[in-house]
Amino acid sequence: MAKPPKGWENLKPSAEEFQRGRWDFKRWCWVYFGVLINPGQDRMGDLYLRRTDSRWRAFFLWLMIAAGNRAGKTLGLALIIAHSCTYRMGLQPPDDITDAAQVEHWGHIPYHWWHFAVEQGPAEQLFNELALLWGGVHPAQKHGCPWSDQVGGADKIVTLTDTGLGPWCTGAKERGEYVWIRFAPEFGGAEIHFRSTKAKALSSIGQNMHGVSFDEAGLESNLNWLISEVLHARRLGTGGQFILISTPSIETSVDFQDLWATGDPEDPFRERYRASMRMSSRENIGYGLDEETFDRMIEGQSEDWIAQNIDGKFIQAALAWFHTQSVDAIFNPNLPVEEAPQPGAVYIHALDPGLKDKCWSMVVKVLPSGKAIGVSLTRQSGKQTARGIVLLGKRDHHKYAQGGKSWIETGVDTTALGGHMFRDLLEDDDENYPGIPVRTVEFGGVSQVKRKMLSDARTAIEDMRIEFPTGGYWPEVRKQLRNYKLLDRKIEQDLVMEVSIVVKLLRAAPTQSERVPARFEYGVPEPKANDGLNSAGLRRSMTAHRLAKRAAVAAALTDTEDASTLRRDG
Repeated sequence: MAKPPKGWENLKPSAEEFQRGRWDFKRWCWVYFGVLINPGQDRMGDLYLRRTDSRWRAFFLWLMIAAGNRAGKTLGLALIIAHSCTYRMGLQPPDDITDAAQVEHWGHIPYHWWHFAVEQGPAEQLFNELALLWGGVHPAQKHGCPWSDQVGGADKIVTLTDTGLGPWCTGAKERGEYVWIRFAPEFGGAEIHFRSTKAKALSSIGQNMHGVSFDEAGLESNLNWLISEVLHARRLGTGGQFILISTPSIETSVDFQDLWATGDPEDPFRERYRASMRMSSRENIGYGLDEETFDRMIEGQSEDWIAQNIDGKFIQAALAWFHTQSVDAIFNPNLPVEEAPQPGAVYIHALDPGLKDKCWSMVVKVLPSGKAIGVSLTRQSGKQTARGIVLLGKRDHHKYAQGGKSWIETGVDTTALGGHMFRDLLEDDDENYPGIPVRTVEFGGVSQVKRKMLSDARTAIEDMRIEFPTGGYWPEVRKQLRNYKLLDRKIEQDLVMEVSIVVKLLRAAPTQSERVPARFEYGVPEPKANDGLNSAGLRRSMTAHRLAKRAAVAAALTDTEDASTLRRDG
């Protein structure tokens, strides 16, 4: 088992150690809780402690940790929360720390940390970690809790809700329902609240949060909504940190993976105040895991299972239609979020006519090479109206048509009855814009039709025949592509369908705007040439190549037989 650094054996809580512990997380965990943290937990603490030049504001406002099972992520998070509440990290200190009145006032300012999980039970697992630590009976402790022992019991430090864990847990439940931790006034008086995200965590609205944490965030299917609409605003006045931690899982949702990517240390375009890291279960060997048992438990497991559940890596979902690496490759950070219309260019425009909460309009430019790049992605939010969607479609079409200076074709999904209505409205003149020609595309009717269009889209993506920017609304395209499955009734897919429309129209689009396209006629078969986008065309090309090779071999054999006959008769 791992041993503490030399000279740490006789360290005990003291005024000097308390001051030192503010900026030395690993030493503080050992001196006050008797826990020797593993390398992954140490890196967590280092990211959490990074400060701006102010020395009190957190530098990383977002921490995303992808961890293997039994890597010690919940224990590491529990220790960080205890440290933050003890030192009231992130709370602006008094202007004059020698002024007793100012210091006393600062000590009475409320400090609240909120911890979430998908269910109340998992949320309370972190409460249990902290309760066991202060009780001195956590498996990571070998000689009790030095902090509790020094002051004469855990109840002198914190009040813990009575959950039956031990006699030091004697406090009442918060609002008669939730477990609760309250620090004694002598130790800052901070509070830690534990909640589930059921009912979209609306019960936490109106609260000031000096810190927010979310355990197993990868299992939350509404993660983006919860962050943007509920949790983020709760820390605007505090500058509190948001720590999200989870074992990777993209079977449920890709939201956590997308969020993790914004702080990926290997991504030169990561967001400045976000940090992401991985914790491997292997780092916990000698701390919370036995090496022999660990090796026996992972023996025979697949490489993908080990990469995800042990090393904290994101692995492609089994039912995902598009390959994650291929999707990521078509997003180019060097492309502008929106490109102004260019005379003489060729554009393809895809419109989603749904009357739900969002309506998307996508425009791509066709390069002379036949490749397409995204130049505009606009969105209307809220309850949609037919007139609003029609105006959105006409506006984007006419914007890039530039009065006939550029070639543009608009495609609309007319699978449902409403799609045909929108086609008619788009083609009719109104007081705002003249009508536009519309190419109708149908996904429904026969499942084979939809599968073929999706296959063509997948081929185009894998061959990088289409590229998109990484800013603005474009990350939503990446999210929907990575999350798409054929059984798509309960997942967002509007942008997947728009990409499929773009790929379908790309097959017949000119590469020079001087070419005037013929009017599309519904029901007329499209050319079957292999254009690099049609998967069926690719298969026919491969078959023709195979037959030609077979014919060449047969001809060579015939020539050999003729030569043998000539030698024998001669």
